[in-house]
Amino acid sequence: MLTSSGPKVLEYNVRFGDPETQAILVRLQSDLFQVFQAMIAGNLREVSVEWSNQSSACVVLASAGYPGAYKTGLPFQAGPLGTNNNLQVFHAGTTQSASGDLLTSGDAFWA
Repeated sequence: MLTSSGPKVLEYNVRFGDPETQAILVRLQSDLFQVFQAMIAGNLREVSVEWSNQSSACVVLASAGYPGAYKTGLPFQAGPLGTNNNLQVFHAGTTQSASGDLLTSGDAFWA
């Protein structure tokens, strides 16, 4: 974020498990393995990394009480997702009941 006193970093995530990574990597059109190989070999400047121009968003929902004690087994609805064929939804920390409802089962879930 650019401020009057210069750039400031609010948070910097580098783990590939972070939900923010999912929103970014779905836009990557290059072969991620080749990018990693170039990084290891020290020749990343020789690799063309291509990105999609499509939009991507990350929304994180967490059960009440997170990151402390939180309830699990709570039903939730993602809402209408439309009919966009390019839509991808990721969620974690969830389970499905016998009747098909989505329930919280972990510390966080995202879509």
